[in-house]
Order: sequence, then C-alpha cells, then structure tokens
Amino acid sequence: GHFRDEPTRQNLLSEPMASGAGDLGQQVGDKGVPQCRGIFVCDLPPGLAELELRQLFSQYGDIVALQQADAAPDEAIMIEYATFEAAQEAVETIHLANLRGKTVRCLPISALEVIRGTMVSGQRLIIENIDPAIEVHGLWDVCSLFGQVLDCKLQLTEDGKSCGFGFVHYSSNEEAAL
Repeated sequence: GHFRDEPTRQNLLSEPMASGAGDLGQQVGDKGVPQCRGIFVCDLPPGLAELELRQLFSQYGDIVALQQADAAPDEAIMIEYATFEAAQEAVETIHLANLRGKTVRCLPISALEVIRGTMVSGQRLIIENIDPAIEVHGLWDVCSLFGQVLDCKLQLTEDGKSCGFGFVHYSSNEEAAL
C-alpha cells in the first residue's frame, strides 16, 4: 500500500516525483547526472513502518514526500527532500549501508531516470562467475575502476548468499565497453 501523504499514485517506471521533476535539470552533480531532491531507496528489509522510515531519513533534512515504490521488485521507497543537499547527504550515508541485515541501495531519482532511459543501450552489464566471497561493496569498488557506476547489484539467495552473478550500470557506453 501507499503511505498517507502520497500526493498522487505514481508508477516508479513512468514519472518522477511531483515537485522534484522540475528540479532535474537545474544543477548537474559530480556523477554526471542532474542533482535532484528525490531519492530512491531499494532492497529494504520487509516490514519497516512509515514512522521508522521517517525517523531514519529525516536525519538528513526536511522530507517533503515519502511513498512506496509499487513497481520495484523488492521493498523500495521514494523520498523527496526540501533541498538538494539533504538528498545528497542521504544518498552518501545510506547507500550500501546495512539496515536490519540487508544492504540497501540509495540512488538519486535523477540517476534512476538515466538508468531507466539506458537499460538497453549497452550501459547495463550482467556480470557472471563472481566469487561467492565478494560482497556488493567489493563489486561496486571493482566496477568503479572502469568508470562512473550509477548502480550495481549482487544477486542474493533468500538467505543472503551470493548467487554468483550481478549487474552494473555505467553512466556511459564507453565506460561499459572497458
């Protein structure tokens, strides 16, 4: 279901958050994607209450909107902050952090938009035969040696063990070709 203050029912794969949409092109961040006030947090542990999420994410700034992302395969939320800086701090702090035993990913909505628009253009690679001892932090670090990583995920079993494959999404085709 959706949280109470959701402005409108939005599909994650069809449109950005309401007031964040106009901000996407205003500033370009250091990762080559536009800065925005919205973040996408996925791979969350199941069963987190809205109050818990608000307490965690309000540490970084004032929350304008918080909603569940229906189209995500796992537990995921979208949060819109009042400032770019709050969203950036949340991403830098929460991304790949361990929350109740799960490693969560936290991306700016603008990076998610770039990923969405380039899924079939060669910037997203599947990586196979990954050493089972490698964790997502290590995979991200290795992939970062070849270019700007927008997203990286290690596929895990139900009990949190590596399936031996994952994916990386680079910011450009040139980096993905390395």
